[in-house]
Amino acid sequence: MLAGIFAPIVFPAYTFQFAVLWLMILFALTWDILGGQMGYNSLGNILFFGAGMYICTVVQIGMYYDVAEYTAHFGAVKIDFTPYQYFTGIAAGLVLAGIACLGLAVVFGWIVFGLRGPYFAIGTLGVAIAAGELVGAWDYVGGGGGISLPNYPGGPGDREMFFYMLCFISAVCT
Repeated sequence: MLAGIFAPIVFPAYTFQFAVLWLMILFALTWDILGGQMGYNSLGNILFFGAGMYICTVVQIGMYYDVAEYTAHFGAVKIDFTPYQYFTGIAAGLVLAGIACLGLAVVFGWIVFGLRGPYFAIGTLGVAIAAGELVGAWDYVGGGGGISLPNYPGGPGDREMFFYMLCFISAVCT
């Protein structure tokens, strides 16, 4: 835990890589809970990661700007959020993304948890691929091109540290 707190201070050039490391730890924890402790080999965890990412970004942009116009220009429209707008948008987006992913988990869990063995793995993979195809055809969220995050209102070093702490706290809370 202490290494996680002091890593970006001791090695500031690797802050982004450490943030990605915490994301991988988060994925490993979810795999351990489902596959290791419960015995369900799920291949659809990425569905919830992707849904949460899209929901958080759409809420963050949509609170202060038209999402359809933003995605129509593939993020080329530069939006300068104030720090208040940026952080309230991301906080609201994270909360709503968590609630929406919980709803998705209840719906898809009710459908897929009736399957056993390799059928469960194939079912979860099918749900994740189907969701990816549906979102890829939905122009409102950028379709196959995806959606760009708004510009961080601080400096590049501040942005890396913010996302590092966000990933670190998420992994520790999990």
